[in-house]
Amino acid sequence: MGVELVFLRGSHVLGHRPLRYRTDYTRLPLEGDRLLRCGSRAPLTEPAPLLVRSSRLGRGRWAPMRAWMALLRPATEISAVNSGPASSAATVAEAARILGEDAAAWAVETAATITEEVKTAAQEDADLALTGLERRACEACLLTVLGSLRSDAEAMTRAPQEAVEQVRLAVRQGTAIDTVLRVVWMCHTAVQDRLLTVISEAVPPGELVNEVRVLSRQLLAFVDLLVRELSAAYEAERAVWQNRITAARRQVVDEILRTSRASDGAESVLGIRLTGQHLAGVLWTDDAVSDGGKNTPVARYVSQVASRVGAAGTLVLELPDGSTGVVWSLPGTRMEGLVEAVRVIERPRATSLALGPVGTGVAGFRHTVLGARQAASVGRRQGTVGAWAHDDVALLALLLADPDAAGRYVLAVLGDLTGADVKSAAIRETLAAYLRHGRSRTAAAQELSLAANTVAYRVRQAEQLLGRPATERATDTVIALLLTHEFTALLE
Repeated sequence: MGVELVFLRGSHVLGHRPLRYRTDYTRLPLEGDRLLRCGSRAPLTEPAPLLVRSSRLGRGRWAPMRAWMALLRPATEISAVNSGPASSAATVAEAARILGEDAAAWAVETAATITEEVKTAAQEDADLALTGLERRACEACLLTVLGSLRSDAEAMTRAPQEAVEQVRLAVRQGTAIDTVLRVVWMCHTAVQDRLLTVISEAVPPGELVNEVRVLSRQLLAFVDLLVRELSAAYEAERAVWQNRITAARRQVVDEILRTSRASDGAESVLGIRLTGQHLAGVLWTDDAVSDGGKNTPVARYVSQVASRVGAAGTLVLELPDGSTGVVWSLPGTRMEGLVEAVRVIERPRATSLALGPVGTGVAGFRHTVLGARQAASVGRRQGTVGAWAHDDVALLALLLADPDAAGRYVLAVLGDLTGADVKSAAIRETLAAYLRHGRSRTAAAQELSLAANTVAYRVRQAEQLLGRPATERATDTVIALLLTHEFTALLE
């Protein structure tokens, strides 16, 4: 079978003629614009292979091209320069210089066909999300891998910029990396099939195995490089984009908390409707710090809660103290028992939860977010793993808004009853139960499993330490006892 081979220096055509396919060509010297017979100064008149300059061989040296590449021509007979390529002008120009316009135009045409096949597949597969830059990336990758085959390069150092740009756009569109790599492999498989078809038609049976081996090695090396570089580019862009989104969302939330108003576009930034019901939560964990990804235990818990309560949208915001703020947005009328329903859902190990009150509209959003953060402040101070609802700890949250002032208040009200020893703690516990039950020694004794006389004795001890009757400043005493019971650190 004959192949038309063209003598080139760069993109300058020196001559062409038919030649039977061969792969084991001798490198030929060049003088000016003339190819010379090896060991001779006479111009070469016999058939010879297509040559291409290779930077790997050093300046001024030449290496043979795989002859089947001379068959790569577009069906439309239009050059790559004016056939509307999708990749950058620089990429196409470089490919035309290395490959020749026919082979470059074939790559442009083939990439367009492959992209249409991928689009068709995406129409039948809802999980196959596309960015719109698939043709541009596929075309640049095909031109790059053909250039590698042409120059017999052993390694490629980086993925085409067009492919990297596609991945960055995928991040901004919220497309998962798995979907991006599915598209990469679909295009890779299609390219491989087409090149194998060309080789099977052009290469004699005796040399087919060797050509397939070379092609497979180069394609595998390229797709390996592509997957590694695109995965790294995806993660880098995701980190940058997530930081931008987080900053924008935090700004909107802070504005609502500060002004009780939402600016135009707030819903699109937050990703939830502000007109419905909202339930805010704060989660924190004693485990290793989460990476903020979508598959962490906390992230899975947030999704589970959203599914259980029928949330129409979920806002997740990493807070400066390392905790995770969440707002579940619910449509329709107020859902009774929502806080308790969320509180009993099993949480990840060593993870605590604080919940705000349910609110409606922008004002309700503000109310529940602030409430969740106040409940979280109580939970964090208690130093144990658990769940706190704002309605249960609202008074404590209010009292602890200024911890220093709360500590001074305790000392001022309880005086010598602030001892940190076991006996003082028992006296405070008994006095609190006595006042909580309307100064009933019997009721306090039943609650504490003590004798009524023991309760009476401890109350007298408390009054001696307080320096006043238990009935005097009773409200202040109850509040101070509540604070010391929940937060023993205030006694220090």
